[in-house]
This record gives sequence, structure tokens and C-alpha cells, in this order.
Amino acid sequence: MELLVVLAIIGLLIALLLPAVQMAREAARRSECLNHLKQLALAAHNFHDSHRQFPPGYLGPLPQAPVPPYPGQWTSVLAYLLPYLEQGSLKDQSDADVPNFGGISLYDASRQGQAFWQRPKAWGAAQVQPRVFLCPSDHATRIARPIVILHFHYVSPYVTLTAASFSDNTGDVLARTNYLGSGGYMGVTGIASSDAFRGVFWNRSQESFSTITDGTSQTLLFGEAMGGTEDPERAYSWFGCGVMASAWGLGPTAANDTRWGWWQFSSRHPGVVQFAFADGSCRPLATTIDRDTFIYLSAVQDGQQVSLP
Repeated sequence: MELLVVLAIIGLLIALLLPAVQMAREAARRSECLNHLKQLALAAHNFHDSHRQFPPGYLGPLPQAPVPPYPGQWTSVLAYLLPYLEQGSLKDQSDADVPNFGGISLYDASRQGQAFWQRPKAWGAAQVQPRVFLCPSDHATRIARPIVILHFHYVSPYVTLTAASFSDNTGDVLARTNYLGSGGYMGVTGIASSDAFRGVFWNRSQESFSTITDGTSQTLLFGEAMGGTEDPERAYSWFGCGVMASAWGLGPTAANDTRWGWWQFSSRHPGVVQFAFADGSCRPLATTIDRDTFIYLSAVQDGQQVSLP
């Protein structure tokens, strides 16, 4: 009888301890995730120090145009940051066969070249997984048919965010990212009412600290993006996916729903999505944040003064 009592007490203690252990582990994962965002923000700052501007969000059509077709290198902001994340050799590897593609670099924002998936060296580099691009609370297994590109464009009467994947399993070998740059409401497409809320990163963007007139501590730079949790689950390729919109807010896709869309910033941390701001600070935002407030935070010069929740 005494043994049964002891066993019951031990079982009760274990039952009480497990939630505390899980909470401690999640707190550690959240801290590591914030550290990854901090590294991305500092890398973007170092790029700015070298080039007097932030890197482009991605290299899509030049001039701006709808898709498909898919002209452009589709090199993402994350690829530009590789040398500042101790991954310079990976960037060099990705562009090693540039003479075979008309001499147009994957990183030449002034010219339109062939897409990274058409270049063997870039395709190989895109399969390498930098750990800093993954949130530790997400599962690191690769998901079938990952999103290869994200692109803002206008098809009357709507400004649209388009995602493209390979129709077969060709893209399944591509490595992932859980972090994307802030494109503002819907990037830049030539529609004034939408472009007024542009973010730091968009198609061939050239933003700098001087253009962030809303204040760097009030402007989003990078945020978490899991790829959506609707069926089927999606994932982003880090080499081609650089930018996400704020147009659809930060909460679940519908009332009384727990799912996220691939078209939203999202997180596996309960109740929050974590962001890096343009001043280099990093903090979580509650998923209940007002949609308009979130859009204002994502824009570089909309003139709206907001208080961080």
C-alpha cells in the first residue's frame, strides 16, 4: 500500500512537471527564434553600411509585370544577406556559373537574367539549409511542393500576391525559410493607393534608412512565416521567397479558426508572431493586433503614428 501511494505521488509530480518543462522549452525556442531575427536584422544593417541601401526584396520581372510567365532571377533578400551571416562561400557558389547565363549575375538588380532554378550552381546552393533561416519551434522536415517564388503584381481590378511552386516534386529538394522580409501592404505594383503602404522589401527595391520616414523603431523589417497551416501545409524556399505582405493582418484566416494562410506572417509560438524592426530591435506581436495598426507598422512612410501594442 505504501508503495502504491509513493507511485501515485510520483505520477502526480510528473504530471505537474511536464507542462512546466514544455513551457521552459518553448521559452528557449522563442528566445532562439528572436536571436535568428536579430541576426537577419544586423545582416541587413551591414549590407546597408556597404551599399548605402537595403538589399532588394527579390529580383522579379523588370519592368514590374504580372506572372506567369516568370522572368527574372528571383533571388531573394535572404540570398543577398549570406555574406553577412558567415555564408559568403554559399553566395559565391550560387553565382559561380554566371558566364553561362549571359554574364548577368543572380545579384544584378539592374538587369533581368535567368531564374535561379535554371542555373545548376544556384539550384545546388538553394538546397543547402542555413540554420539561421529556420525557427526552432517549426519542424525542419521538408514539405512537398514548397513555394518557390512570391510576387506582388496588379491584374485589374486587384493588387495580388502570387505564390508559385513546381507542379511535380522537383522543388522538394529546396531548403526552407521561416523568415521573410516585410513588403508592407502589398509591395510596389504601380497602384498609388496600395504603394503608399509599401514596406522595406519589394521587387527590386532600393529602400534605405533615409526612406523610412515613419521611424526605424516603428517599421517592420523581418518576420516569422511558417508557410500556412491550411490543408495542404506549405513551405517557402529561402532562395526564391523573400517578402510577405501585411494586407491580410496577423490573425487566423477566419473567425473561430486556428489556421494560417501562406499569404500571412505566421508563427508556431502560441499567441504571437515575432518580428525584427528596422532599428534592429526584435519583439513579438500578438496575433490579436488590429489589422490597420499592423499594416501601418509594415510601411516605411505612410505618415501614420502608431503605438506598439
